[in-house]
Amino acid sequence: MLMCASLPAAPDKTHVMYPGTVVRAWPESEMQRGLAFVSEEVSRRHGRAGQFVRIRLGEAENPYALASEPGSPELELLIKPETELTTAMSKLVPGDAFLVGAAQGKGFPVSEHEGQDLILCAAGTGIAPLRAVVRSLLPSRARFGQVLLFYGQRTKAHFAYSGEHDAWRAAGIELHLVASEGGKRLQHAVRDRHPDTERACAYLCGMKGMVTDLAHILGELGLPRDRVFLNY
Repeated sequence: MLMCASLPAAPDKTHVMYPGTVVRAWPESEMQRGLAFVSEEVSRRHGRAGQFVRIRLGEAENPYALASEPGSPELELLIKPETELTTAMSKLVPGDAFLVGAAQGKGFPVSEHEGQDLILCAAGTGIAPLRAVVRSLLPSRARFGQVLLFYGQRTKAHFAYSGEHDAWRAAGIELHLVASEGGKRLQHAVRDRHPDTERACAYLCGMKGMVTDLAHILGELGLPRDRVFLNY
């Protein structure tokens, strides 16, 4: 099951839903699309980077992590058209409307970790909530220690937010892009980098098996499990 970026679940019509309106839609990578929308009530209730919202389009509904930070005037999603719902979402254009639930989930406790190092690990569309983390900490980058971002995709053409990578690096974020077509996995990249864990916290987002592997590897490197965070 894919954690963080898309959390498959049965439709739940008991949640209060609010109107959302698409303001931008664009190809974010060879396999993914970006979708920006506005919803005043949802923005007001968005409190932490990494939270997710339920999207309802027609009779289909599922939760997806927000790729935008709290306080952003637009709410953003990263979509991989691979299900009936995400395929329909990928065809939305500015002005289209859908229903969206309030932000849910624990998200990531970015503000609680000022003064510490951050180890961020994401695979696939799991980069969406960690992109929200990066955008949350950039305005106060000096308040954090070393920030390492390990991001895995199948091929180089699949990496999302490539237009932001230089700005992330310029802000002192150590970015590791790991394409598995080259035979290297995200887990290998983390182990090879051997990050200092003495005053670090880790935020993980991706497939369950990858998250489990990374938590184990980071534990071997000295990071206790209570300093490993998921967003749900």
